[in-house]
Amino acid sequence: MDERFLLRYRHSFAAHAARRRQLRQAEMQMAVSAPGDAGQPENPVLQHSIFIKEKERFRKIDFKAILFVEALGSYCCVHLDGGHDMTLSFTLAEITPKLNASFFLRVHRSYIVNMDRIDAFIGNMLCIGPHRIPVSKQHRGQVMRQFNILGSSK
Repeated sequence: MDERFLLRYRHSFAAHAARRRQLRQAEMQMAVSAPGDAGQPENPVLQHSIFIKEKERFRKIDFKAILFVEALGSYCCVHLDGGHDMTLSFTLAEITPKLNASFFLRVHRSYIVNMDRIDAFIGNMLCIGPHRIPVSKQHRGQVMRQFNILGSSK
């Protein structure tokens, strides 16, 4: 093979990689400097809901209606009021920025819960209706700080 071709190829590949790095850094700077929360709309009405694609339409889901979000590999299952579930082809990491942090709390590597929907907690399990959600050791301290605990009742 011609040595000039290899040098030209190596140069164009390095230039392309450098350009991709610049674009990625610019996108990250725009995300950091954007007003408001990351991934949250500026409209206060829309900060209490999310639109989820369901076949050909986008369905508006109020954050109040979401019980918890469960990771299923590269998918997520959004558990809603009334026993309805929606399976989405997004990871939990992709969904997390879209959820309002004042409503939701990460309690496990596979679960995000709606704090208003927690009925009780027993040991390292949260009770949301008939569902039992585990709390990992890593997130237990943060979860316990969210509760307003009075003490033991006798």
